Amino acid sequence: MRKISLLLASLALIALSGPLFAGKIQYSGTAPTVSTGNAMIDSVINAQLQATFDQLIVQATDQLDNINDMPDFMKSMSTANAFTSHAATQRNFQNYDIFAISIGTMGSLVVPGLSTDKVKNISDDLTDEGDAEVGAAWQTWAAQIGINAGFLLDGLYLGAKIGMLNDQKLPGTDKFRFDSMNLGLLANYEIMKERSLLGALVWRGLSFGTGVIYQSNKTDFQFNAGSQSQTTSVSGYDYTMKIDPDLLFKMESSSVVIPFEISTAVRILWALNLSVGAGFDLNFGKTEISIGSRADVDLEMAGVSDDMTAPGVVTADASIKSQNAELFTPKVTAGFGLGMGPVMIDIPATLYFGSTTAFSVGLTAGIVF
Repeated sequence: MRKISLLLASLALIALSGPLFAGKIQYSGTAPTVSTGNAMIDSVINAQLQATFDQLIVQATDQLDNINDMPDFMKSMSTANAFTSHAATQRNFQNYDIFAISIGTMGSLVVPGLSTDKVKNISDDLTDEGDAEVGAAWQTWAAQIGINAGFLLDGLYLGAKIGMLNDQKLPGTDKFRFDSMNLGLLANYEIMKERSLLGALVWRGLSFGTGVIYQSNKTDFQFNAGSQSQTTSVSGYDYTMKIDPDLLFKMESSSVVIPFEISTAVRILWALNLSVGAGFDLNFGKTEISIGSRADVDLEMAGVSDDMTAPGVVTADASIKSQNAELFTPKVTAGFGLGMGPVMIDIPATLYFGSTTAFSVGLTAGIVF
């Protein structure tokens, strides 16, 4: 299973094709020079090369002149990262006798609201205003082991979770790399015990859950910023100078999430599990973005060989921008699960509301004993 978020990649591409979100990019560098053996001619030529280089730097900067900060986008990305921390949740796995093991994946999407008009305007907001309240994240996998800690307190369940990927690549390209980590300690207490209602219909009781989860995602994405070139002549030498930089976009999101949840469930026909719940998350997280580049300056000059040319270089960097996640996010949860003996399959879903509107959905499989 790979950590590949098509939503995240799409959002990055939307942003990078228009306004970027890491602050103003500043190009700089060193112009190429030539040495013909005639100091006077060299001085004239190199002065002209410097002027051409300066013009190319201005053109390259103007091409990305619509770059600005995107606080809403970055806050949404940080918040979405926090919401995927619930991968491999065992909300629908409670009331086991000894232990439970689960593995799961989860994705999340932050949107401006439930109005279809607001969702439709996301692309326009990015293009016209350079910012939008939209974000996405995907925790590709996490595993959790839970134990019935009734030996400490009747009705208490404790869990630990982990998920990790290092330096993964998008298939078919080396221009998209990512890392992820998910660590957590969780506790669930059974407030009201399970009871049978109508034989095949069992109420699973009422539970309170909390814990602490650390979630991080790192993404590196390389894209071409567009080439710039000029063709002219000086002192009888025709030349073409070209710069074609690739920019490396780095985004790092990290979150510490403390969930508080009340949940209940019913089991129908000994196999179907339906759960609902409510609560809120406290999210202590941030997203940081930086952009950098280094590329050679291509110079082709008639009558001047390569050994007479000192190469130039162009560099680019943008300041790191940090934006915190939404701190308090109320939520309602639901789950649809199937149990076949000790095997459990569950589809957990969460709707976050309040100042942030978001959805998360996952897939979890596991065993209980």
